[in-house]
Amino acid sequence: MAHDDHTDQVFTAIETKSNADSDTPTPKLVGNVRVSESDVSRLEMKWDNKIENRHYEWARQARDLSTRMEHAGKKKRLCHKVLGALSVTVPILSAAVVKLPMSEYDQAILVTVCFACSGILSALYGFMNYQFVMQQFFDYSSKYLAYATHIESLLDRPKQYRKPADQSQIENELMLAHLNEGAPTI
Repeated sequence: MAHDDHTDQVFTAIETKSNADSDTPTPKLVGNVRVSESDVSRLEMKWDNKIENRHYEWARQARDLSTRMEHAGKKKRLCHKVLGALSVTVPILSAAVVKLPMSEYDQAILVTVCFACSGILSALYGFMNYQFVMQQFFDYSSKYLAYATHIESLLDRPKQYRKPADQSQIENELMLAHLNEGAPTI
């Protein structure tokens, strides 16, 4: 198996690190990789513009999804209020229809239609469960916003105080995938 120059430099850095007799080890930098102070077999990826841009893109996607989830939640709230109000007011209106001067046949048909509409509206209100769906949208809106804030706070720190880029990249990618899997469909 052929090694390139970068791989040879990494192996040399690891050997140098493991053979050092110093009480306070110093990290060795090789290309874009830093040998960890605590574990000589652990190589840490340094932060570069490509990785930062990927994190900024994830934060932008999360903010966009948060906004879209909030708008969808507001639509579901409106549906919840409208169907709830209609399913309550239609039977009340049908009781008032009985007092109108009209033939018994027309009155019976009108009351039947009003109660049928009331039943349909109540069924839609119950089966569509807009209140639960609305709550899901608002919950995921706040989760996406928290995720975006987490990434932005990570990127606000100086590079030297951040966790290693490879760990952060894997962690944040998995967090976004987890959020996307559980999020309701817009």
